[in-house]
Amino acid sequence: MEVTLGREAELLIRAGRVPARTPPLEGYLLGHRRGPVFFVERLLPFGPVFSLSEDENRRIGRLFEGTILGTFSVRAGPARRRRVLRPGYYGTLFGQAGRGRTGRLRLEMFLVEYDRTFYLKPLPVRPGRERT
Repeated sequence: MEVTLGREAELLIRAGRVPARTPPLEGYLLGHRRGPVFFVERLLPFGPVFSLSEDENRRIGRLFEGTILGTFSVRAGPARRRRVLRPGYYGTLFGQAGRGRTGRLRLEMFLVEYDRTFYLKPLPVRPGRERT
């Protein structure tokens, strides 16, 4: 499995990390899946506070007609990662972006999996190809 990141989604992730002192940005990853590849095309930001109930997640999922692949967080800590380790997030993506030790953008994508306990399975991220 892998994640292909579209240009618009990549730009929004980069923009979300610019001012270091602002609160973390969180929201939904939108796109589609073909076989083992998740195509993340857009982001739907919700701001610094993103802890919707499972009912609210289902309602928003119906509004977007199955295009929600998972959630993302820019500059959030380990507590945010733990919040997606629940049954309602099983099989979805969790994206996390922040600055690495060198100050460069570091983007990680995970699949929420289950094997006696929930865990995040790292997935490779590839840049999307521009359409001609």
